[in-house]
Amino acid sequence: MILNKAIAAYMYTLLNRTCVVGDEPADPGSAEWRTWVCHKIGYETAWTLMYLEGTAPDCSTLVDADGDGYNSYVDCADDNDQMNPGQTEMVYNGLDDDCNPATLDDDLDQDGFLLADDCDDTDPNINPDADEIPNNGIDEDCDGMDLVSSLHRLDHAVVRVYPNPAIDELVIDVRGPALPVSIYQMTGELLYQSTDPKTISVASFSSGTYLLRSGIRRQGPGLWTKLWLDNRAQTQTEKKRRLLRN
Repeated sequence: MILNKAIAAYMYTLLNRTCVVGDEPADPGSAEWRTWVCHKIGYETAWTLMYLEGTAPDCSTLVDADGDGYNSYVDCADDNDQMNPGQTEMVYNGLDDDCNPATLDDDLDQDGFLLADDCDDTDPNINPDADEIPNNGIDEDCDGMDLVSSLHRLDHAVVRVYPNPAIDELVIDVRGPALPVSIYQMTGELLYQSTDPKTISVASFSSGTYLLRSGIRRQGPGLWTKLWLDNRAQTQTEKKRRLLRN
């Protein structure tokens, strides 16, 4: 790190022909003082070579225009006294407050998505490209909801209903004898009825909450499942359906 800073000061002096070292910091144990020493070594080496060539660097160009105590060599924004190496980085403000590219301003979890698109910028496993894991209460793919797969047992069958919430298609996976399925409005109005459906198209249904019933009384009281439909959402249905079937 020390060598890199010295080399940087050396190259800056040679290429720009300007002075790259200011006044010595008061505290010789501080990071600012160590950085100053590195710059001084690099600058003096370059200055000596340039002097021997007859062209010494111009130190008059090194200024502190915003008066924040940091000269224009180390200050990444010498027109803004709130941006300098002594500042603490403030995330998501679009500024390099501490003049250090290594301290992040956005995409803190480094998953390739900025906060505007990432619903959890502290977890690299949560972003719009992540695979949704059903029934864990976490919205991995940032579509605004967790994928829910309803699994129920009747006397003679196991019924799985997914995805829930649904967008354009609902899958009814029955392991056992065939079961009739009905969908009702919350007011009790019957909207759909079929015997042993594998899939149900719900794209024409209005967004809202419904009741889905599986089974009839001769097989038991039947199963009632609360169903959420959202046909306005931008769908990732195919990806979720593949995940659930695996």
